[in-house]
Amino acid sequence: MTKIKRLSLAALLAILFALHSSATPALDYLKLLRSQISASSSQIPTMTSAAEEAAKRVIGGGKFFVGGTQGEFAAECTERAGGLKITTPLGDHTPAAGDVVLFGVRGPIDSATGQKLAKWSDAGTQLVLFGHSGALIVKHLNNDTWLDCGKTPGLRVGDKICPTDTVVNLANVWAFTGEFIAACTRRGKMPVVYESYGLPGGRERAAKLGKTTFHDDLKIAPIAAGVLAKEYYEHIDHSLDSLEKGDGRAVEQIASWIATAGPAQCTAQIIGHIFPLHCQDPRAPQLIATLKGEVATVVPTAVVLHIGYQKPPTTLLDAMAKHPFKFFYSAVDLGPQLTLGNLLRFNPQWPLADACVEIPGYDVPALPESGVINAGIYWSIIAQAATARK
Repeated sequence: MTKIKRLSLAALLAILFALHSSATPALDYLKLLRSQISASSSQIPTMTSAAEEAAKRVIGGGKFFVGGTQGEFAAECTERAGGLKITTPLGDHTPAAGDVVLFGVRGPIDSATGQKLAKWSDAGTQLVLFGHSGALIVKHLNNDTWLDCGKTPGLRVGDKICPTDTVVNLANVWAFTGEFIAACTRRGKMPVVYESYGLPGGRERAAKLGKTTFHDDLKIAPIAAGVLAKEYYEHIDHSLDSLEKGDGRAVEQIASWIATAGPAQCTAQIIGHIFPLHCQDPRAPQLIATLKGEVATVVPTAVVLHIGYQKPPTTLLDAMAKHPFKFFYSAVDLGPQLTLGNLLRFNPQWPLADACVEIPGYDVPALPESGVINAGIYWSIIAQAATARK
């Protein structure tokens, strides 16, 4: 006779909990992104070493360029709340000896790009590369700094991916920026950090500082190595943890709307320096035909996705009142409570100032979260919608 195995109450509850909390594609994406960003924190000592060299060069007069094959990488780091005023988009510039280049990589590096990087390295440029460390064809650059973005480029969805590599690159460049700031303070200098223009006085502060890139009349106590990068990763992890544990029904519902409506009837407006370019990754499912940036006028379609910034999108809410459409928006300040059947609202879990790391003795926080977290929200929705379409 077969012996029946009796389960303890604790074991039974564990099984029921596992069944109840079965992962969705959206949750799978967030968990993968969180794990890869968490793994990046092991590279803080590498960041610190590279940041020391970068601080020495930039304080000594070298230029601080940002560019790469990840098209939106430079935009994320330029004129950015919580970012540095000293950064310059690489564009068509040719860096020289004494300069620093932060270079974001999407996927493998082709031979021509590898040769160009090798030429800059030979000329004495410091290269800090963000991407898969195995992506470089020209091995000559092994003596420069690689900050790896993880073992996989993203969450597989059919024959496409919802990318994590480009999002992790953004988290890593801000962690590196924290180590650069700290290295500068240890040399007696404090680089100018932008305050969000969405906060009172942000624009006025920037105008007052003018072209200043390092504060001449301000001394910040030296910050120990690793402190700012570690704190930044902790803030990102806390926000992603909150998204994972939050009410996922809004994400599942907007994903269902997108899957049902089809690309031609879906519009997305996403606020931030990396958007909409970041969403146009050719490796990813393109389920929304119309992608808009911050200042673009949005003509509503059957479904509108607005991943916003600090305040609710009043223009789109007014439009919805006149011509109802299915609408999802995220904002730190969601605005007054609204009870509309076709409206979903979501808190992105990053601070109103966007920048999340306090620097003792400095007037504004540094290192923004919104680009990383908003990208994570977008790709979690697309992962869910792509699966729902099958």
